Formats: sequence, structure tokens, C-alpha cells
Amino acid sequence: MLGNWYAELNQGREEIPEKLQAIVDQLVAGKSEKEKIQAIYEWVQDNTRYISIQVGIGGNQSQTAAKTFDTGYGDCKALTTLTMGMLKHAGIKSHPALVYGGRQNTIFEIDPVMDQFNHVILGVPHPQDTTWIECTSSSLPAGYLGTFTGNRYALWIDGAQSKLVKTQNFKAEENLEEHKATISIDKHLKGTVSLHSSYRGQNYDYLEHLSQKKESELKDYYYKRLPLKSFQINDLKIENRKESCAFEEQLDLSVPQVVKKAGNRLLLSPGILSAGGKKIIDKERLFPMMFFNGFSSEQEIIWEIPVEYSAQKLPEEIHLESEFGWYKCVITCRDQQLIFHRTYHLKAGQYAPELYSEYVKFRNQIRKYDNQKISLIQTLNH
Repeated sequence: MLGNWYAELNQGREEIPEKLQAIVDQLVAGKSEKEKIQAIYEWVQDNTRYISIQVGIGGNQSQTAAKTFDTGYGDCKALTTLTMGMLKHAGIKSHPALVYGGRQNTIFEIDPVMDQFNHVILGVPHPQDTTWIECTSSSLPAGYLGTFTGNRYALWIDGAQSKLVKTQNFKAEENLEEHKATISIDKHLKGTVSLHSSYRGQNYDYLEHLSQKKESELKDYYYKRLPLKSFQINDLKIENRKESCAFEEQLDLSVPQVVKKAGNRLLLSPGILSAGGKKIIDKERLFPMMFFNGFSSEQEIIWEIPVEYSAQKLPEEIHLESEFGWYKCVITCRDQQLIFHRTYHLKAGQYAPELYSEYVKFRNQIRKYDNQKISLIQTLNH
């Protein structure tokens, strides 16, 4: 049995030297189990680095925790073994788990073989769940697996009791991104935008690395990412809430042409922050579509309309239903505010090739409603 063989091959290699034992004692003093796990993980992140070792038996057998401590580096097996040894000294039992890391999931047979795995992670078992640890990451919090190893089967190493288990999986509603923006239009038709966004679940994995970037690098990133043709970033703040696995952004922007003037009318795109994107082209598909992770998106944009203008006609509420998910768009007016509210939910799943045309239709309908225009008519002269 593969799990038993791997356990025997690495037996005892997690033992840590006395010097490291003393460090662990200081790290965990007076802490709860959850705090101990996080403290040990953060020490590993701050004091080691990842280097791939795949030569000979090194592809399967970890170097000892003592050697990793001495050198300060190791591959996924070595860093997992080191973390396991430190947790063991703190009285916390953990298990390595073999997994296939990458954007695609491996389909397992009843008796998995070593070739189906390319990575090792660590799991701390609890009565109701598991705290997963990605020991090669220098920034992720304990208890969080991103898209590299999340939502797939792994071989939990426990000697003769080794078994396939499912790694951390977020539901579509937990993979949530929320955007709330206020757009004000001045008398010169220039816009100022205040945008606050938050990302949770698997979406956190895509952005948490930004907290390690310089301000100039951050600005370059947002200039490329935001779907506005021309704008200036006046202020930018990000916050990596590791304790809740949430990433938040606050951007204040100046947009030189946020609306277009046509005679006594103004034309605007209510969903300007989701508008754009290329139309998807329908074509013959030979293989199934696979969405490993569903997600949900909520967006609210409040337009502050100049007092001399009012909305001429508002579009009807849009609600699209599909086996791939659903989309809702509502545009309302309140005093001098035009409010755009958009909800999009994509389901995880595998879909037959013949359904691709339906998916293209669904996505292009969303694009159409995201890009719809509204006319404001001038009712007062200033």
C-alpha cells in the first residue's frame, strides 16, 4: 500500500534538535492550539525557503527536519516534515498528505500510485474538520489552501490506515467578491470614483500576494486590471486579513471622461466597472468544460448625478437563469442617485461539450447587460 510505504520511508525524519525544541517552546507558550499552529507555521515561513529536490530517493523521501533547520531550505516534503516535527514537539499531531498540485485535478484509481502525486501538504486533524497547511508558501495563513491544492483528493499518510481524503473546498457562495463604488460627476463631466472591494474563499488566493508588493508595483497592477480606458489613481490601500482569509482594496480614482455628452443628454454605462471584455465566439468543442470552483460576485455602483440632469428611462430588471449559474441586474433611481446592482453566480461542475453553445450565449448575454447604456436628459439650465 502506497501510504504505508511512504510512512515507513519517512519514519522518524520529523524529529527536531534541542535548539529548535527551545524555539518551539517559546513560540507556543500560553497559546491555544489554533494559535500554536499559526505561530509555528509563521516561523517556518519566516525562516525557511522552498527549493525543489527531485533527485533519486529525494523525490520520495524527505530530508530530515534537523537538516532543514540547519540549512534553512527544503522542498515540499522537507518543509512539511519540519513543520510536522515542530507541531509534534508542541503536542499537536499532524499528517502529511500526497496531492497533485496544479490547476487541474487528477482522477484517482482505487489504488493510487506515486505518479499521481507531485506535492505534499500537511493536515492537522480535529474532531469535525482539518487544518490544512501549505508549507511551501511564504504568505498564506494556516488553515487555507488555494487553487493549487484545494478541492481535490489527497492521500492522507497514516501508516496502514492511510486513505484518500478531500482537501479544503469552498462553496460558490464562499468564493465571494464584493464591490461597492460611488461615482460623482462634476460640472466638467469628469468623474471621481471611490471603490471598495473584498475577496474571500478561493478569490483570496489570487490577490493575497499583492500585500508583498511595492506601491509602484501595486499601481501598475491596478492600472492594468481595472476596466477603465483612462483614469488616475489618487489613493490606494490594500489590507490582507489573514485571520479571516479576506483581501480588501480601497481605491480613489479620477476619470477624465466618465460620461459622454450628446446635445442636452449624457450617456453613461451604469456597470462601468464590469463593462467591457471580449465577446466569446461559439465554436465546436470536443472536450467537456470543467469549472473546478464556482464563485459569486456582488457589485453596487452609486452614481451621483448632476442636479440639472435626470434619467430619461430605466431598463427593466434582468434575471438570467442557466444550468451554469445565474445573473441579476437591477438599475434604480433615488433622488440624484442612479444605482446599479449586479449579482453573478457561477456553479462548479463538469459540462458536456454540446452545452458549450449555451454557455457562450449565457456569458455574452451577461456582457450585453453589463455594457448597456443609459441616457440622462438635462432638465435644468445652470
